[in-house]
Amino acid sequence: MGQRDNRADMMRLLLAERPDIDVTDENAVFGQIIDDYADYARLLEDERGRREQTALREQKAAQSRASLASGQSPELAEAAFKWLDDVAAAVGEGNYSERAFGMAVKAMNYDRDVKEAELRGRNARIRASVMPADRTDGVPRLGTSAPAPATPPSIFDIARG
Repeated sequence: MGQRDNRADMMRLLLAERPDIDVTDENAVFGQIIDDYADYARLLEDERGRREQTALREQKAAQSRASLASGQSPELAEAAFKWLDDVAAAVGEGNYSERAFGMAVKAMNYDRDVKEAELRGRNARIRASVMPADRTDGVPRLGTSAPAPATPPSIFDIARG
């Protein structure tokens, strides 16, 4: 019984440091112990939830990194992920760089720009196959390895005979 009284006295001494508790009232002492215990249990539960969320987030990030990095060199993948982490940290702090903003705009317009480029390329191929070849001086056109198209004889060449 002596050790139990000793612990009760220790608890009263600890609670005596708090001016909002009357240590002579046992109901107030035990009520405060129960309240403190409940607060501590709630804090532990909140911390446990945060750690589980962090672990899940890290696991998802690792899976995402692995799937995105497949087919890329490890060095390129690591550099890309480092850049993304830096951008995410800067955004979290509210710091936006011109480079990151420019890349975001380009990324948002990427599909449209690719379609436009495909159309321009297709139109250029169609124009090249439909349009007659220009008269040349016999020098191949830039960007081709084919010989220059034969130039039809001019009226002066025909007259000379």
